[in-house]
Amino acid sequence: MTDGDHGPAGAVGSIQVECGSPHTVVHLRGDVDATLREEASTAMGQALGASAPVVCDASDLRFIDSTGVAFLLQLRMATREAGLAMSLWDPRHVVGELLDAIGMADEIPLAEAAPDAV
Repeated sequence: MTDGDHGPAGAVGSIQVECGSPHTVVHLRGDVDATLREEASTAMGQALGASAPVVCDASDLRFIDSTGVAFLLQLRMATREAGLAMSLWDPRHVVGELLDAIGMADEIPLAEAAPDAV
């Protein structure tokens, strides 16, 4: 976990993982871009290590680039291989609309409700 990284032009973003029951929550906040590659790798390991269904919470996301989308799709493939469910909570539709635009909207199911605090 991290308090956030400063990207170009002072942009701030983070990927934080909360492991708990009944699921693991991956919080995407601020600007998720190439500056968070190392953080994304750490988050993926934490999420998979928890061995619980994963909910990606994008409700506090302002911006996501192709690196961030690649992280989500890689996390989806890894959870599938591990036999874990994964869903996306994106009430502002930042990620959902982008996945739709690239033809990948059906890859990550949408969460029916906001993830509870763990």
